[in-house]
Amino acid sequence: MEGNERRFAKEIRRNVSGVREDFIEPGEWGRLLSLERRLAAWGIPLEPGKKVLEIGSATGIFLDQMREKGIDAVGIDARPRGKGGAPHAAARIEQLPFPDRSFDFVISSSVFDDIVYDQDQAGMLQEIRRVLQPGGVFVSNADLINQPPQDMEIISPETSVFLRVYKKV
Repeated sequence: MEGNERRFAKEIRRNVSGVREDFIEPGEWGRLLSLERRLAAWGIPLEPGKKVLEIGSATGIFLDQMREKGIDAVGIDARPRGKGGAPHAAARIEQLPFPDRSFDFVISSSVFDDIVYDQDQAGMLQEIRRVLQPGGVFVSNADLINQPPQDMEIISPETSVFLRVYKKV
């Protein structure tokens, strides 16, 4: 990778949190509250009982918060570091260990970035489509996706740079 591309990717990562602050609620539960608020505004409720897969679950804090609200959330991460009670496993997005049509929602945050990571984005999006139920929702937050997902319609406004919401058709 070129030196300038690597520096540019690092600069984006460094600045994403500052740009995102304008739409994330303050406090420990801010990320979940903001996501619920935005999805509700688009007529997509994230309610108790919904099945959610978080891709890039890291420590599992977001999973624990969703589960505390009655959302059936599980996560995967290439290197899970969770200490909470929510189920999450070590897996790559290109090979999700779940049956077809398992989830109402798939949430990804800062996972798609082929400048920083060695990844097959087409394969990742294919797996996300596979595990989503018909009408399921893919929430992409601060991801650098090269091609929009096939067979999915965009729900979020085009002006939303860091949050993209797609619905499986």
